[in-house]
Amino acid sequence: MMEDSGSRSRVQQAETERLVHEVRLGNEAAFREFFLHMQPEVFRFLYRYTRNRQAAEDLTQESFLRFWEARDRLDPKRRPPRYVFRIAGSLF
Repeated sequence: MMEDSGSRSRVQQAETERLVHEVRLGNEAAFREFFLHMQPEVFRFLYRYTRNRQAAEDLTQESFLRFWEARDRLDPKRRPPRYVFRIAGSLF
């Protein structure tokens, strides 16, 4: 039986929340996994605004660096990806 997209979305959201919980605890492996999961979306977001591949790559790295540095201030009740996109949007 196939999962519907709503079920996959809930599973992905639960996994993202688990990763962010681990990131908040300082788990670097969880941060790497979160980065690998979210990096393509953040890059596309930044590329749409910069229209420059190198700038988008640099800003993506800076976004995740700031996310890591702010990990102890993450609110577990808010959707984690919003933090990364808020940080990314504040960089340009």
